[in-house]
Amino acid sequence: GSVTVIEQEELAQQTRFNSDLARVLAFEVPGLATSSFSSSNFDQRLRGRKVAVYIDGIPVSAPLRDAGRDFRVLDASAIGGVEVIRGSTALYGSGGAGGSINYLTKTPSGDDGWNGSSELTLGGSLTHLSDSFSPLFRQNLEYVSGPFDFIFAGSYEQYDGFFDADGDRIPANPDGNGGVAESRIFNIYTKVGYNWEDQRIEASYLQYDQDQDSDYLLKQLGDQSIGLKTTALYGQVDPRDEQDFNQNLVAQVSYRHENILGGSMRLQYYIQNSDQQFAWNSSRAGGSNSRIESEKDGIRLDFVTPVDFLGEGSVVMWGSEYATDKSVQTVNSDPVQVFVPELEQTDFALFMQMVAEVTDRLTIQGGVRYDDLSLDLEDYTVLGSGLEVMGGSTDYSSTVLNAGAAFQINEQFAVFGGYSQGFSLPDVGRVLRSTTDTNPLVNIKPVPVEIDNYELGVRMNFGEINATLAGFFNTSDLGELFVPDPNSPPGVLEYIVTRQAQDFWGIEATVSGPLFEGRGRWGSSFTWIDGEQDTDGDGDPDGPIENTSIPPVKVTAFADYAITDDWALRVQLLYSGDRNEFPDIAETSRGDHGHVRSYWTLDASTSFQWGPGRFTVAVSNLLNKQYFPTSSLRSGNRPERYSAAPGAVARVGYTLTY
Repeated sequence: GSVTVIEQEELAQQTRFNSDLARVLAFEVPGLATSSFSSSNFDQRLRGRKVAVYIDGIPVSAPLRDAGRDFRVLDASAIGGVEVIRGSTALYGSGGAGGSINYLTKTPSGDDGWNGSSELTLGGSLTHLSDSFSPLFRQNLEYVSGPFDFIFAGSYEQYDGFFDADGDRIPANPDGNGGVAESRIFNIYTKVGYNWEDQRIEASYLQYDQDQDSDYLLKQLGDQSIGLKTTALYGQVDPRDEQDFNQNLVAQVSYRHENILGGSMRLQYYIQNSDQQFAWNSSRAGGSNSRIESEKDGIRLDFVTPVDFLGEGSVVMWGSEYATDKSVQTVNSDPVQVFVPELEQTDFALFMQMVAEVTDRLTIQGGVRYDDLSLDLEDYTVLGSGLEVMGGSTDYSSTVLNAGAAFQINEQFAVFGGYSQGFSLPDVGRVLRSTTDTNPLVNIKPVPVEIDNYELGVRMNFGEINATLAGFFNTSDLGELFVPDPNSPPGVLEYIVTRQAQDFWGIEATVSGPLFEGRGRWGSSFTWIDGEQDTDGDGDPDGPIENTSIPPVKVTAFADYAITDDWALRVQLLYSGDRNEFPDIAETSRGDHGHVRSYWTLDASTSFQWGPGRFTVAVSNLLNKQYFPTSSLRSGNRPERYSAAPGAVARVGYTLTY
């Protein structure tokens, strides 16, 4: 299948331009939609479907009440690499029907003694430098002494205002789902381990905190129909407004044995807590911020066992997992009121994933995962309507399969194909918070969305030029699409979940090769996605899907060149195309049916050795293009979201390694 691995060196290249992992992933991962330039990845889907996010295999996403802030949950200083899998795998659950993104934290190098690095980066908008100062400091330390190892990664980042290409201030919360401007971000990660014989025990802790404190939360509303953008206004913030914050905590302890059943075994216990607050709403509960809290814990036992009778190097990965997930959404009115009642899900899973090197040319893989889930709901009162809702429990289970093969035809061509099943719950909390049903678990029946993924592709190798071409199709009898609730109060836009059948299909292509006799490298990627959903209720998809799930065509390109052994340059381009599937209503505010217009940006960076460290200069949006991100346009003429993207931004940094 299609997998993207972002190595630490490539991650370092991208984070010279910005530390927003949503933007990094958008450039590096074919099939993934572009970012919103905010703390939200609400509409950043993978092949049209929701993606599950993990840190070292520990689930971070909160499917019961999705906050849409899964990508910005740690700083790049803690990351050793990123793995992105399209489609489903038996190894992970948590609703990753479109695929999974697994942040792999750093591990010690293995060399005895102390190693470390210190980085200071200063950034700012080139169209309004005085009010956009953004310093970043990162500190990495590692220590190895015989069987003992330790690693620490910490960072502190401070943002001032964001400004567009005209030098106008962008609203601090541009899309209403979370802002980054005028924030303070603190991240700490540490891991300790001890090895003896064939065994290892380790523990790790990660904490990420982003807090916004802005005096520019008010907006001068524009009008997309006449090309008038929305800008930020300075003004008195309601004293009850606690503003946005985004917090994530992940901790784990694990024991590993490298010689059991001829392979390895790992036993892991983990916890994950997230706490996320959203923009002030003056019409809800007399004025309030809403807040989503999620708590997870789980224990996982997994094995990697050789199965050489299927071919040398063949292995089967198998095990079990038990996890709990609690989510609740409240509003900070006086007194605090429940917006979405506490939901608790338990999941017992068994899984097996096999990879077999049958011959030198043929590799096959297959897997199965069984999940037995239970969902509990407390009694509650619907905020606003006062409807008394009955709680209760519901059980459901899912068995999903995957299978695939790759065949090396000759030195130049290899073909691959696969099928995988995935499942995910719709955002149950979104439905419950505005339900008109007194017994929703019985009548709504939050049945999981089961998805069938198909893929066929070819990998090509022409000397030092590598290319891939893959076509995909995924289908589900149920959907999990958000659409505006027509019963929303005046001036307030609430969303509901629709369950129509959905089909998605598309093409992904990549190509890369050497540049200037090996002193550089170039590469490009192409993504096209389309789809249909059931619009007349007959169960067959027959009409276009909203912009939330279908992004425009995306093209990326880059070129790296080493001028000397110590001096390197990079130039990269991102193009996002035009999409207008609903021309009759595109310029209204009805649903996510807006006319998404094309844009392109160019970034450039250089780095060179200077004394004991490395000096970098990077400029994103080098040509200072004025454009609007997809999130500003996808909902049509929504003036509160019609904000431009940042103009040219420069970052200058120095990293000392010791």
